[in-house]
Amino acid sequence: VPGGATPMTLAEGSIANSSARTLGGDDVADWFRFEATAGRTYLFMSRNYAVPAGVDTTFAIYAGDPSEAPAATLAGMAALGEGLSYTAAVTGTHYALVSRPVDPSVNGLSYTLSGTVIEGLPAVGELTNPLWDTAEVGRWTMSYEAAAATGKPMLVLFSGLRWCPHCILADAVTFSDPAFAAYVAANDLVLVVMDNARRNAAPSYPTEPGLGPTLLREAGYLTAHGLSRADGEAKLEANLAFQQSLALPGSTRIGYPTLLYLRPTPGKAVASVVGRVSYITLETDLATVLRQLDDLRGMAADPAEETDNLASSTTAVLPTPAADGVPVQTAGSIGGIDTTDWRVFTPAANTAWSFHVATAAKSSKNGAAARLTVGVYDSSGTAALPGQRLAEASGAAAGGVTLDFRPPAYGVPYRLCVQIADQPALVDYTIAASATPLSYEAQFEAAAFEAAQQQPQAALRVRLDTVIANDQPVALRYWTEDGTALAGREYTGVADGALVWTAAETGTVPVKTLNIPLTAAGLAPWEGSRDFVVHLEAVQNAKVIGTAAATVRLYCIPTFVDGPALVRALSTGAGAELRLGIANGLGGNLGVLMVSGALPRGMAAKLQGSELVLSGRPTRTGTSTAEFEVRTTVGAATTVGGRVAVTLIVLPVAAINPAAVGSFVGTVFTAGMPEVRGSLTLTASTNGRVQAKVAMQDRTYALTANSWTALSEDGSTFVADLVDARRGVTLSLTVDGTGAGAGVFTLGGEAMDVVFDRVAWHRVTNPALEYAGYYTVSLPVSRDVKATGGSLGYVPFGGGYLAITIAANGRVTYSGKMADGTRVSGTTAVIESMGGLGTPSGHVTIFAPLYRRGGYLSGRLDITPLSRRVAEAACVSACAPAAYFEWSYPGLQPQRGRTADAFTVTVEPCGMAYPKYTTLEAHGIPAAELRTAEAPADAAYAYRLQGQTERAYPMLDAFPEHLPLQVTAGRLVAPSATRPVRQADRSYVYNTGEGSNDSSLRIQYSRSTGVFSGSFRLYYDYQTPTWQHRTVTVRFEGILTPIPGSCCTADPLPLGHGFFLVPDNNAEAGYSFKRSYPIWLGEVVPEEP
Repeated sequence: VPGGATPMTLAEGSIANSSARTLGGDDVADWFRFEATAGRTYLFMSRNYAVPAGVDTTFAIYAGDPSEAPAATLAGMAALGEGLSYTAAVTGTHYALVSRPVDPSVNGLSYTLSGTVIEGLPAVGELTNPLWDTAEVGRWTMSYEAAAATGKPMLVLFSGLRWCPHCILADAVTFSDPAFAAYVAANDLVLVVMDNARRNAAPSYPTEPGLGPTLLREAGYLTAHGLSRADGEAKLEANLAFQQSLALPGSTRIGYPTLLYLRPTPGKAVASVVGRVSYITLETDLATVLRQLDDLRGMAADPAEETDNLASSTTAVLPTPAADGVPVQTAGSIGGIDTTDWRVFTPAANTAWSFHVATAAKSSKNGAAARLTVGVYDSSGTAALPGQRLAEASGAAAGGVTLDFRPPAYGVPYRLCVQIADQPALVDYTIAASATPLSYEAQFEAAAFEAAQQQPQAALRVRLDTVIANDQPVALRYWTEDGTALAGREYTGVADGALVWTAAETGTVPVKTLNIPLTAAGLAPWEGSRDFVVHLEAVQNAKVIGTAAATVRLYCIPTFVDGPALVRALSTGAGAELRLGIANGLGGNLGVLMVSGALPRGMAAKLQGSELVLSGRPTRTGTSTAEFEVRTTVGAATTVGGRVAVTLIVLPVAAINPAAVGSFVGTVFTAGMPEVRGSLTLTASTNGRVQAKVAMQDRTYALTANSWTALSEDGSTFVADLVDARRGVTLSLTVDGTGAGAGVFTLGGEAMDVVFDRVAWHRVTNPALEYAGYYTVSLPVSRDVKATGGSLGYVPFGGGYLAITIAANGRVTYSGKMADGTRVSGTTAVIESMGGLGTPSGHVTIFAPLYRRGGYLSGRLDITPLSRRVAEAACVSACAPAAYFEWSYPGLQPQRGRTADAFTVTVEPCGMAYPKYTTLEAHGIPAAELRTAEAPADAAYAYRLQGQTERAYPMLDAFPEHLPLQVTAGRLVAPSATRPVRQADRSYVYNTGEGSNDSSLRIQYSRSTGVFSGSFRLYYDYQTPTWQHRTVTVRFEGILTPIPGSCCTADPLPLGHGFFLVPDNNAEAGYSFKRSYPIWLGEVVPEEP
């Protein structure tokens, strides 16, 4: 009825969408109302439509009175999918009608109507009227070939000019702005547009164009350029093939709109892609677009951009330096939108590599806080995951970063990754790569050596380690350098000394002594030390590592090495030990006397060899100063030496190290491995009492210590040793001044690594605002199957989920279900640590014993802080090796030996900050699709026939592999249920047309939690010998994660992910159990990049 027609507000630069509509039963028509202006052109199109076979539809536009003849008509929903352009003859209210013939039996017809205002063809060369087969600077063209022939850099826009709202907005914000035109002209750029149809309108996409409105199917454009419909279709296919060739590795497509900067490459059919500007920037911020284009112009000088931004696709190869230690320079550019560069190198046999990476020293573009991280990875990476990191170093970009790397294998490629943070603009940088033969490594055993005045020589020990043995000698050069000790006075200088291992000695003599003659015996006594330096350099068959220069300290009268004054802070209750070295150049018997003051209560002094040891456990706070004097007796003569004043300040734990007080959470790992074995919660009180709980699979262990066991000599690190002798459990921990800690947990003789951090949050004074909120996380099972328990080889490939709440005080509560329906829940806390680039990241350790402690879920979630989140990307993941997630199940009845369905698998968590109480419509999702994997054929129904076990499998025709869902009024609505048709012989025929729902699928979701659930039917048909028809109701469950980006891998995420369970009475197991399969909710929004 026109009076109740749904209003649509149509405007240029945007697309108006109706709600999802259905025409079924007695509902045969939908009326829409819009205001039109004479001479303006309006474009209507249908989207996300499903029409039962044999049902006709009509679209009509009425100019004013709907009782008169329509001004325009179009038959068929598919035709409307390609779009109807209507130019209004009069100004005023217009009506649009979507209708079908009267037939109460029709169900399952659904669609969404979209409309916009389009301008008539503008001047040739404008974005919506591009040149066809020629190209000029500053004008848009459809011809990539013509643009490439100019030899100029190109901007190539992939777009859906008529149907994509992001593309239409990008045109209004960026491409129609005179500033963009001026920039293009000033930089001599050629513009290419690749117009495309809707990508999801053809099941075979991306190999064939879809249906939908496009310039290449628009009569006005084709006629103006003398083209046929066949010309347009051929161009659509070419555009699609071209965009697929330029998609990033691991991606299935290029999203719309995407603007690529291409560098012409002589001799290549396709120019090289330097980089791209995303749809978010194009439709929101012209200034950022131009700034990023400046970055891309600068990057164009690097022949490896854009491929060097991904580990798996980089074609940039570092030149191999000669194995002589002389570096080879490689230049590049980084910064701005280009934050990562990858290079491939292949080490020759028996070589060690060193990389020095630095930005241009005097560039005005250098960011003051810019930091570089340099890492080496193996070649196992994908488009999104870099592979296994083998070495890493980081530091300020201005000073440069040096990374040494000893390859674990030779003749295989490795990848060097250079990353920069806080660098706002593109800046030049260099990689200086050098290689040295890898055979033997030499170094001083210590950075300093002591010698006495009366000794004839100073002995410096040099260690030789075998890396790769050979039959050649090793030669080192050494020389001396004066300090307060002078050559010719205290010692004999050496300008060119040699230290040699013969070929026979390299494998049998690990240490040699380098002797420097001393000449100080006749000099007058002195206090303290006189020093000189000895340098070491490789000459043949070795590399000097570590300490290449050592200091020699000459002492005369007895002297406290740490004197004359020393101040140390101690903690009440914590064991402390200070060792004060004594150097004695006169020999004889040492003695130490406390000449004044006193030590804190609980501390005592004792001479041990050539050290004065102060040790004990102070019991009271306060400051004490004690002065000690050292003396030596040679025969009857006693020489009084130096003194040291030791001030010991005893403070509460919180005053010494505030980070050693409070609550801590951590993770227990398999030693040297990323496998999570348990979780740690730790509480350290202000009086030093330490209480720990270690949750393991078998039980939770509680350990207590009255105080921190010890305090490091520099006061920066507390140490605690907690022991439960009855259960054979020990926990050794250290915590530094930042609250970060590490340790070892020993259980039953197995030592495991512990890593923990202080929970620094407070809901008022230091709230966890960067992490607080509600998160939905899917737990899809990966194909990395670690173990299965029996002949079934059972693995549940469904996806579980977690709902996580992080409070302002950092407390984390999580609950959800595993893919077999098992409930999982727990509490922990979020902690924050700094990454290699100095960027913060949140971490949540998950360890939940399951199945009466017979199994578990374990791992660590990484959470991107709020200020660093990207709208289209996941902010909860477990991509890093340290975040390894594992799910283990012991079998249905392991105590009775029933473990045929046991498994241990990895899971790949991925999630987002989910806005509670919002609808899918609020997320911009007008329609969805339920998707399942292939029918669960391995979940057969076993039955007996003539004494034999036979199996029936689910009927594929009724399996809901792809089922359209309506998103309306905060609900998900499946098509109305249809019923299989029973035949005369008692067999069944299933409805397979569009909109059929023989599975009787039902679905719902919670706006408050994001959890969706429902059920559908599986049918098993078999003959015994008459036809049997068995119905099984299958329930499914999952969680919504409406993230348009990706997580850990390059594949786009589904709207929601979950599982469904199918009973299995397979006789091979000897008992019945349930198999788990994945189920997804797919977003149906073709214009979303």
